[in-house]
Amino acid sequence: MKPKYSLEIVALIKEEGSRFGGGLMGSRGIVGLLSDYEFANLKDKSGVSTKEAMLKIGLDPSLPRKRDPKTMKAFLELHIEQELF
Repeated sequence: MKPKYSLEIVALIKEEGSRFGGGLMGSRGIVGLLSDYEFANLKDKSGVSTKEAMLKIGLDPSLPRKRDPKTMKAFLELHIEQELF
């Protein structure tokens, strides 16, 4: 079976609060509410920047954060902490 639309998976972590403060960093980025300046200047308690932390684990901080809503047909957000056991 071939899907009618492409499927893309995006993982956002620490949305409720984060090492770099403020919370919702991924969500703010994807909708365009996290400026380049703010992103570049976020630091943790030890002075490590978001860019430094991303590079340390092999992520590319230069990739665009904001997404054009016209490129998405639908968005589904799952929360593992709401899973019933």
